[in-house]
Amino acid sequence: MRIPTAVLALSLLTVPSFALAEPVYLKCDFSIDSVSFGLDEQNGSASILITSSGSTRTVPATFTPDKVIIDESDVVWTIDRRNLNFSREFTLISSTDTGHCEIQAIPKRKF
Repeated sequence: MRIPTAVLALSLLTVPSFALAEPVYLKCDFSIDSVSFGLDEQNGSASILITSSGSTRTVPATFTPDKVIIDESDVVWTIDRRNLNFSREFTLISSTDTGHCEIQAIPKRKF
């Protein structure tokens, strides 16, 4: 049975579509340093910039309804999506730093 093109097109228009989430940029401060995150939920990744050293990397991230978990084996970052508190756990030495994040506005860009 062949479905007429008009019926197929109409059915595609009535199926709800979800907007793709834009990346979110956070600046997070804790006692000895600050870190910036670029969180891309659609691609399941996080870009990390350690302010003091200038170290950057992009790694896989897990997004749940209430938190983002970035597990780098020796360091696990957890960001609470409800209140923007975060923690950095050094798994090898069982040490944890905590702090708070602020959402960063994206400046108007030329490209």
